Amino acid sequence: MVDVSDAIVVEVFHPDGAPVGLLELGFEFLERMGIPNTKWERPLRIEVPGKISKAGNVYFDFSMTGIPLPEGIDTFVTVESASVEFGSERLSSSGNPTKRGHATFDYRGSLYEATVYLTKGKRGTFIKVHAHRSSGRPERDAVRFV
Repeated sequence: MVDVSDAIVVEVFHPDGAPVGLLELGFEFLERMGIPNTKWERPLRIEVPGKISKAGNVYFDFSMTGIPLPEGIDTFVTVESASVEFGSERLSSSGNPTKRGHATFDYRGSLYEATVYLTKGKRGTFIKVHAHRSSGRPERDAVRFV
């Protein structure tokens, strides 16, 4: 049986590498999200729990609209400390500026591929993160440097 008790962590940074703090998102957003004021001094870190696919594999999926990121789609993102390399800005199917990026990271000895989308919306930034085990690379072939 596959265990999904773990989660991956998505972190958000300013283009200069400084973490985006929760307070930078504004009081209205923090209150709407129900984040207690005892946590407002922390950096923005999103824990994404694992899910099981129909094939029995662990994958991760998260999306949220209306995040008031200070730099919008020019934000720097990491998934499990792996830097997301974003492509150039394009228009989404609804005509909004968007960037798509990729990162590869280790999860329990297997290589995983993450795809991250940042889209500028009318009320903040939309973020989507999807990560799955890398195709064509069986678990035994994963290399882990420590």
